[in-house]
Amino acid sequence: MKKGIMILVSLFASCCMEMKTDMLTNDYVETIPEHAKVYIEKLEENSILLSTKEIQDYNEKIKEKTDKIYDLSKESFTKEEIQSWIESYKLPSSQKYHQGKRITDTMREEILENRNLDAIEEEPKVQKGIVVRRTNLKSFPTEIHFYSQPSDTNFDSLQETEVRVNELVLLLHESKDQEWVFVMTKTYVGWLKQEDVVQATEEDIAFFLDAPIFGVITEPMVKVEDTLLDMSVKIPCIGKTKDGYRCILPNKENGKLEKKEWILSNNQIHIGYLPYTKRNVYIQAFKYEGMPYRWGGMDDGVDCSSFVSNVYRTFGFEFPRNTADQHTSVGEILSLENKTIEEKKQILLHQEPNLLYQEGHVLIYLGQKDGKDYVIDASGNSEVLKVAEEELTRSNYLNKINKLVRIR
Repeated sequence: MKKGIMILVSLFASCCMEMKTDMLTNDYVETIPEHAKVYIEKLEENSILLSTKEIQDYNEKIKEKTDKIYDLSKESFTKEEIQSWIESYKLPSSQKYHQGKRITDTMREEILENRNLDAIEEEPKVQKGIVVRRTNLKSFPTEIHFYSQPSDTNFDSLQETEVRVNELVLLLHESKDQEWVFVMTKTYVGWLKQEDVVQATEEDIAFFLDAPIFGVITEPMVKVEDTLLDMSVKIPCIGKTKDGYRCILPNKENGKLEKKEWILSNNQIHIGYLPYTKRNVYIQAFKYEGMPYRWGGMDDGVDCSSFVSNVYRTFGFEFPRNTADQHTSVGEILSLENKTIEEKKQILLHQEPNLLYQEGHVLIYLGQKDGKDYVIDASGNSEVLKVAEEELTRSNYLNKINKLVRIR
């Protein structure tokens, strides 16, 4: 009887929260990028492709297909597991450069020593943390970059991924200099700067990550003082103002987690996830146009897979971080292997917008314009190095594309 009453109370509370969310959503101001309009105008219908509940179910299916989405509810790991993850990263054996100078053997030895492997406890204590500012996750605990050329400032071999504000992480181990912490995020393991993450209680996690009323950042990057909020960052919202929403961001002060209130404008944040429609995919993708490409999302940029992940995360999808894991798990796969150019073009007809994969790269297929096929992607091509709309044949992508992945 008591259990039944608790369920009814929970359902009532959920209904109330949904009504409040709907009330807040009314103030969202949509902005449509100019280059998205040509594709939006061609849409014959704009129905919701998947509901929020269907996307949640979809995410569970993605998890079944990949081992690169981690269970952050785990409370313990063995010493061997943590050491294995740390040692799975290898320093590049080839010559590398930092600030134009050759990286010496002494520098390499100091980096390896800073992993502090001897200090991993026999029974490691796993603590939970919340990321308080956009930060880099690296394969080794060091500020040193490993570039292939003295003049290179983009492709750091030690950069794994960016980690967004208000992400949950498991704190697994500390570096020897105590400036870095080895963590598990939902999609990665690696080293974060200690100053960018703060320990959190279960109550903290419930407030920041499981808030019934939350907002989703809809612009590519929103700056709040010295904090950058990527598209798809999810944060609690507690009310409205004339021109926006009252939102709570995690903040670290004297080593402790604090709640900091900010007003975000109603064209920067949407209450709840955006409806998953073709129109909204075009809008969110083209908002990134011109954004700088940066390997692993370093230096406030995006790479191809983080660009795609952030766009689809605004609808509630949870993809693995890297293309190697995405293209086998995130949707219905149509193989384009061993197809001619004309055969590929025929398969692509009426498949927009969806994902296209080639070895090590992912693009969003936009459809046709003036009889030609177009994509938008975050390109690491040295001539582009930004998110850009490109013609498939002109960029030579069509020769290399081997998979179409439909997210519906």
